[in-house]
Amino acid sequence: MTCASSVLWLQLNSVFPNSDTDSHITKSWDYYQILLSNDGLFSKVRRWYLFGTTFPPLPYILSAGAYWVNGGFGVRAWLTGSVLIFWPLMIVYTYRVGALLWNREAGLLAATLVSTSPFVLLIGRKFKPEVPQAALAVMCLYYLFKSDRFAHRWPSWIFGVCMGMALMIKWTMPVYIGGALIHVGALTLARSRREGWLWIPLMLVSGAFTVYAIAYTWRTTEINEKTGEGFGTLLASAALGAAAIFIVCGLLIKLFPQDAPEPWLRLLQSVALAWAIAGPWYITHMHTLQGYVPDVSYVAGTTEGDPTSDTLSGWLFYPLAIRYIQFSAFYYMFLIGMAWGIICALRGDDRAMPLVLTAIVFYAMFSAINNKEARYVVPVMPILALLTVYWLPALGRGRWLVTAPLVAICFVQLWGWSFVGPTYERVKFLYLSSDSVAASAMSLPGRPVDGEPIVWRHLWDNDVIPLLGARPQEGGWDDTTYKEDRGP
Repeated sequence: MTCASSVLWLQLNSVFPNSDTDSHITKSWDYYQILLSNDGLFSKVRRWYLFGTTFPPLPYILSAGAYWVNGGFGVRAWLTGSVLIFWPLMIVYTYRVGALLWNREAGLLAATLVSTSPFVLLIGRKFKPEVPQAALAVMCLYYLFKSDRFAHRWPSWIFGVCMGMALMIKWTMPVYIGGALIHVGALTLARSRREGWLWIPLMLVSGAFTVYAIAYTWRTTEINEKTGEGFGTLLASAALGAAAIFIVCGLLIKLFPQDAPEPWLRLLQSVALAWAIAGPWYITHMHTLQGYVPDVSYVAGTTEGDPTSDTLSGWLFYPLAIRYIQFSAFYYMFLIGMAWGIICALRGDDRAMPLVLTAIVFYAMFSAINNKEARYVVPVMPILALLTVYWLPALGRGRWLVTAPLVAICFVQLWGWSFVGPTYERVKFLYLSSDSVAASAMSLPGRPVDGEPIVWRHLWDNDVIPLLGARPQEGGWDDTTYKEDRGP
């Protein structure tokens, strides 16, 4: 239903990029031109990998396919790829994580919440990589939990593949699952212990071999970026290195069935699979990232007036952003879920702890950099949705007093944001306002917020839900001070 409404929205609205998002469309169009070229398959893959961009190519490659299906009608291709590919994955795997950790009801509530979130809908309808990041992040979490701390073979391997694909969307992906990786990784090390002494040298040897295989590929491959010479050698070297890691770990499990630290070796195999997928791109673009990442993380944020990490405002930005990009009740339910997850962990039930740690790691890492935008919350929204609702089934029959209004609000959000509007002007206006709303609350450029979050105000303006608490502000909104470009 979410995807269908968004496809309808794409047909009813003409969406134009601003100065930030047009670069993504330009790159996707360039990838589409590569797809149309008469080059062979290997040549196309080489050009995709070596294309001079600071973002990995997976979203662009998929959008190139959308261009091809749409006959080159390009403005909506990026959005079509997000709506038809990544949104279903995000919704389905949010449900699967909830059902795996708790029960189907928790999974269904979380999937409903994230799929009807106005801010997720809004960012998903812009030319940004956050929704693809959200989909791959929650997929990684599902197979990470499904592996049962890397005790099971196939879920561990699929996790490695998903992690490699996630790294091919954006280099910030490890932050969005970092807390869960730390939690599961620590338990994996503890679980790898065996009765004998041989497991210790096996862990050290396998770990050292993995580091050596990756470092050898990284240091010994040279590529001529103009001609592409050496790219085939790079792919072969990365594939052989990953295969060597995979085979060595498998042999250790077979040769030492009683002494081998099997969970640790499964973890290394998943690392090998992720390296085989994403390693070549990062090798060829590391010099670009070394200059771009520090600049966009610190210099650009300071120049644009974002609250810096050495101020209290910098550390309050994301808690306030999460408050203002969703309905108020959901925010307080999320805080309850965080607290209840920590209490349950102290009592021995740590099912929610990986998600709690993921939210904490996201907050710490993104608050520590100076470039801050509310849209960076979107990839962690499935985790926030799970933490918001997982504890509701524990209320027993009384949970319907909470879940029934929750579901009703969700569908009002979906209906209002899909069929009532918004037009391009309102998309631009609301995106700018919601993106700056936390800064506004901290007396930075922009007006302070009065009443419900800005994502609800367009429903008020369109006479959809005048009774849900959104109060129109006298004099309207002054968006002339916001930092984003306003030109179509």
